[in-house]
Parts: sequence; structure tokens; C-alpha cells
Amino acid sequence: VNSDTRYRIASVSKSVTALGCMRLVENGVIELDADVSSYLPFGVINMNHPYVPITLRMLLSHTSSIQDGDGYNGFLTATYTSEGDLPSLGELLETGGSYFTSNMYRTEEPGTYFAYSNLNFGLVATVMEAVTGQRFDALMDSLVFEPLELGCRYEPSALNDIENLAALYRNQGGWVAQADQFNGNTPLPPALDDYVPGSNGLRFAPQGGLRASARELHALMTVFLNEGVGMNGGSLLNTETIDAMLAPEWSFDGSNGNNYYNLFNSWGLGFQRTTNAAMGDIVFEGQTMWGHPGEAYGLVSDWYFD
Repeated sequence: VNSDTRYRIASVSKSVTALGCMRLVENGVIELDADVSSYLPFGVINMNHPYVPITLRMLLSHTSSIQDGDGYNGFLTATYTSEGDLPSLGELLETGGSYFTSNMYRTEEPGTYFAYSNLNFGLVATVMEAVTGQRFDALMDSLVFEPLELGCRYEPSALNDIENLAALYRNQGGWVAQADQFNGNTPLPPALDDYVPGSNGLRFAPQGGLRASARELHALMTVFLNEGVGMNGGSLLNTETIDAMLAPEWSFDGSNGNNYYNLFNSWGLGFQRTTNAAMGDIVFEGQTMWGHPGEAYGLVSDWYFD
């Protein structure tokens, strides 16, 4: 392990996905407050509130009313194990879809209740694909990683140094590899020649699949510390967009969300905002911080700045 060793950084990936999404918003390609169904070949409608549109702003702040319902895990398994025949997210989110379950949507009105969901960011990635016609992994390369001159990637076959990608382990009566055990051999690219961008961005793990090093995460953080300008001097976002991402979109009032045992009490666009809640989200006492936690496949990650 060294400062350039990359890890699958789990849900910290969501903040980076938000960074790419906001580049498209800033460039006028998509709108934060438009109905996401208008961008997609399937409908995203909470039938408990069929006339309330679900927007990117809601997806990025986990207030969309979408949750990881009973159908989610089966859909995700099918997504990761399929090659040219990926199921469409419509099969999970539309009534009558083969993976749809009634608890994919909450009973609360979209925009009113916080419920953390991996699926929110799978849908963000799918909208990004739909409006650009590009696969999410390649799109993030061109929107974020290449302008910042970074080698981190959502697709491990695209990494330039596979030998410095950490395998992730859990101790299950002995240490067992859970992810990224490639033994120094670059995996083959996914066989997705027939994949239609805008149908299932979850395949590229926008919710948790970024492989990045501590050095690269610092470079991504610098964009927010330096008003949208990267360490290489390139401007990625304007100050207004940075401010919008870090402003509170939702704050816990005691009943307007699931705050996960006092961990999540305020949220921006793709970013948790710490509130120094007693016995809760304290990172550095007395300081508001922004960032994201993560936990998957034996890895625990935290990425916060003040």
C-alpha cells in the first residue's frame, strides 16, 4: 500500500457522481428541477403521488421518495451478472416491471422526506447517460477525471495500474476477498457493445464503484476547497454551482426523514452536511463539514472537508 493505491471507495463515489452531474447542469444539458421521466425511456412515478414530479434535485438529496425496496437486490444482481442483456431500470421502477415491488416508492410525497438510497444515484447516472448518449463510466472520464488529469475510474478494466488496486476483504472465519481480487491481471472490459446508454446506469456503480486513491480523492476535494478549480489549474465548476452543491437541501426536523441513528441530519446535492449533533454526526466538534461516508465489501471510507 502506498499513497497511489486505489480502493473501491464505496458510497463516497456518490459525491463524485454528483460532481459530474452538476457539470451537465451547469452546461445546460439537464435541469435540476425537471421531471426525470422527461429524459428517460421509462416513467419514474410514485403512484402514491402521481402528479408530483421526481427531479434530479430530489435524487441528489435523497428526498425523491425512491428507496431500495425488495426488488432492488435482485435487480442489482441481474445487472452485475448480465452482459449484453442488461435489464432496464424501468423493470424496477415501473408498475408491472419484472423487478418492481410496491415498496420501491415511499408513501411520503417526493421532495418532503429524506431516505438514503443507492438507487437514487443509479437513476442519476441513467439520466446522465440518456441526455449525452454515453455510458456513465466513459462520461465521468470525460467530465471529471480527464480534465483533472486523474487516473481514477468507475470501470476497473480502464485503470492504468491494476497491480496497485487493493482487493477488499472480510474476515469470515478467515480472510476472504470480497471485491477487486484481480491478482495483478487487468480484467477484460465488459461485453456491452449492445448496451443502450440511458437504460441502466447502475451497471457502472455510480453509487459505490469508483476506484480511487487517497491522493486522487484529495485532488477531487480540492475542487470544492478552491471554488471549482482543480489542482492542475483547470476550472471544473463555477463558484455558484459549488455553493449550490454544499447548501442545505434538507435538514432533519425530528420527523421529516430517516436520519440513521443521528448520522444524517442535513444534506446538500450529493453531500452530507455535518451538524455536530450530540451522539451523532460529529466529525470535528464545532465545525460544519461536507462529504460522504461509505461502507461496502469490507471497506469503510470517510471523505470530509471544512
